[in-house]
Amino acid sequence: LFQKPNHNKTLKEFTKEYIRYVKSRTARYSERTIETYCYSANMFAEIWGEIRLKDFTPYMVEFEIRPHLEDRFGSMATVKHHMINLRSMFSLAVKWELIDKNPFSGMIPILAKKQPVYFKEEEIRAIADYFNSRTDWTRTYFQLMLDTRMRKGELFRLTWSAVNLQPDEPFVRVY
Repeated sequence: LFQKPNHNKTLKEFTKEYIRYVKSRTARYSERTIETYCYSANMFAEIWGEIRLKDFTPYMVEFEIRPHLEDRFGSMATVKHHMINLRSMFSLAVKWELIDKNPFSGMIPILAKKQPVYFKEEEIRAIADYFNSRTDWTRTYFQLMLDTRMRKGELFRLTWSAVNLQPDEPFVRVY
């Protein structure tokens, strides 16, 4: 029979239900996704488990939870990953009407785009000298990479149908 939602549920109580729910969704989630959702949920419940779901606020996320994750993991990419998992967890609590609003909504950190670091001319020469002394496939691979400016993934996906060696207009189509 249907029971009314418990609005005084603690995070620890909800985490048990959440993990059971996520593990039942094998048709929707990969094994690795389930594993990461469970890891984030358990880690979070270990620290804040006695707090009631309805007592979590965006302020708490911004000034307690996020700084804790930053101190614990260091990498902003990892912090973002866990916060996305926790947002998903709290979205389920909203869906199940255990809370009215998701405290993680709009709180996911935006990662700064890193500027690419290019090799200096002398570094390229040193690398080229190394590969030129080789006699295996890596010499050809490196030279092709330099001549075409292709990335390693593009080179490994390269097929003959993408190559045109006609003298008037040689090209390599990159996918």
